[in-house]
Amino acid sequence: MIRSVNEVLARLRSLADPRNREGMIRFAVANESALGVSTPVLKKLAREIGRDQALAEALWKTGVFEARALAALIGEPEKVTEDLMERWVKDFDSWAICDGCCLALFGKTRWMSITWITTEGDTHVDEESPSPRRLRPAPVH
Repeated sequence: MIRSVNEVLARLRSLADPRNREGMIRFAVANESALGVSTPVLKKLAREIGRDQALAEALWKTGVFEARALAALIGEPEKVTEDLMERWVKDFDSWAICDGCCLALFGKTRWMSITWITTEGDTHVDEESPSPRRLRPAPVH
């Protein structure tokens, strides 16, 4: 079982694909730190690792795109603090990391709620979207 930052980084490097990396950078999905690991592969690795807040925080500190994406997937929402969220937000350097953190982790904490905003401007807090084509999630603090 993977439990250390070095083990995770080694695994990520073994899963990297330079062609994915080029595409990720070209479409502004990732930055220069990207290795080229696809999202489905990251999600599979996250399931293998399971929730682990300490590992998530250590992965975040590496600055590696996939390590940060993985941190959002394995973080424990109940252990996330406002301070941690503020620190991570300051490190956002890609729309993909921002979206991943907000949807996979921050939006599940007690500090955030998801508000659905309709195209007409109506809001529905913490509700399932009755018409997904007309609503979009908007994290609010």
